[in-house]
Amino acid sequence: MSIPKINIVLFGPGKIGSLLVSEVLKNQTKYLEIERDIRVSLVVSSSLVFIENKKNKNAWDVSFIKSSKSERITNIVSYIQNNNPENVILIDATNSSELINEYAYFIQSGLNLISLNKNNSTLLQRQIDEIRISSEVYLKRYVELKNTSITKEKASEFALQNILKIAQNVSFYTTAKKAV
Repeated sequence: MSIPKINIVLFGPGKIGSLLVSEVLKNQTKYLEIERDIRVSLVVSSSLVFIENKKNKNAWDVSFIKSSKSERITNIVSYIQNNNPENVILIDATNSSELINEYAYFIQSGLNLISLNKNNSTLLQRQIDEIRISSEVYLKRYVELKNTSITKEKASEFALQNILKIAQNVSFYTTAKKAV
């Protein structure tokens, strides 16, 4: 049985995001032992996208974002769907109030979502409802960090624990599909 690949797409390679990438890379062997192939496929900053190099594991190619803000999200989601269509977990480690407005779109595009964004509390009730309904309809997980005043280490650990929970569900569904 092959181990399902879990693709991490990280928005925000700042303090929390960088720590999260370091932890994922440092623990890849441990994750493989528990049948979780967790990789960082894309890292998105405000002006650059780091794309996993297919030939060299844990190496990334750099691409400049050449689109407007309105096209940027659509282009990134299209890239993900064309290159890593399964088992994608998007992590928002930014403080972008604009990015949280795209959460339902991310879920509707087939992405699981972990939000570490401090602006979660600014979501309107209709946005929260749309995210919840989208998660149920598209069978994707949405997890948000409620206590945004914790340390970067605790925020990174929260993200890692939820990545592993989502990966466990992916492994279960992959095994169940093969059995049918």
